[in-house]
Amino acid sequence: MSRGITENDVWQAADALLLEGAKPTIERVRQKIGRGSPNTVSPLLDAWFGQLGARLQGHSAPDTTHSLPEPVQQAAQQLWAAALAGARAELEEVHARRSGELQAQRETLARERAELDAEAAHLAARQQGLEEALAATRAQLEEAQRQRHQLESRLAAQQAEGAALREEASASRRLAQQLAAQLEGQHQAHEAERQRLEERAAAHERRWALELDRTRDALKQLQARMSAAEADAARRIAGLGAERERLEGALREAQAVSTRQRHESETLGLQLEQARAALAEHRESAARRAEELATQQRQTQSRLDEAQSRLDETQARLDAREAEHAALLRSLAEAGLRGRTARRRGTSEA
Repeated sequence: MSRGITENDVWQAADALLLEGAKPTIERVRQKIGRGSPNTVSPLLDAWFGQLGARLQGHSAPDTTHSLPEPVQQAAQQLWAAALAGARAELEEVHARRSGELQAQRETLARERAELDAEAAHLAARQQGLEEALAATRAQLEEAQRQRHQLESRLAAQQAEGAALREEASASRRLAQQLAAQLEGQHQAHEAERQRLEERAAAHERRWALELDRTRDALKQLQARMSAAEADAARRIAGLGAERERLEGALREAQAVSTRQRHESETLGLQLEQARAALAEHRESAARRAEELATQQRQTQSRLDEAQSRLDETQARLDAREAEHAALLRSLAEAGLRGRTARRRGTSEA
């Protein structure tokens, strides 16, 4: 694993390049060291240029510099002046390029910030619309629940009414059965009475046949009694027939009422099933809509958070660029101050 470069590495490489008669640049220093990024080498090389004048004047120069002949020192100073001028020109060029890049980045960031603000406003409006739609859906769901309670109340009332009608129909059927049983008993009694009368009439006829010659008067009386009995039996039979017809009509009416009540109960059950199905479908639709609205709200909130994060990152980048720009301006001012100081010293010594 390679280690990072230090200030001493950069200074030694720049000194070596200067002794070789080459101008120390970022790329040449990197090639000389064999590693290091331009961002790391650049400030260290700027520091080397900043201290080179003082070193050449003897403040921090090595002992070997004083042992060099005067022409060599002058050549080194001329080379230093040329290198310093080239470095300043390169620094100014870098400064101009970075200033243009910073200006373009500021404009880009301003546009991005405006776009993010517009998008945030749009998302806020959309979120408000979604919240309103969610509130409306909740109101619809509450209304559907209220209608369900009403339908259940109506169903309970209809079921109670149906139970009462079924009980009434059952009572009608029992009454009809009782009437039918009573009619059957009366019919059987009538048949028994008819048979009894027929048997009695036959016995009388036999007796009359035997006593015909002896009791003609008695036969006439008997015939009169038979006629009266037959008339009475006919009247009783006619009355029983009318009663039977009345009972049969009541039975048919009770059966019709029972059939109608059964049909109405089936219709009410079908309507209840349809209402329950509609309510379940509406409830499921409302639940899906509420889930969709909640998902859209979460997505909107996520996009808002992402936009805010991007805005914070952009602001941080802008602050860093402005700090870098301010540091570069300070470095230029310090380099200019050191250059003017060096020139004043050179003039005073001359």
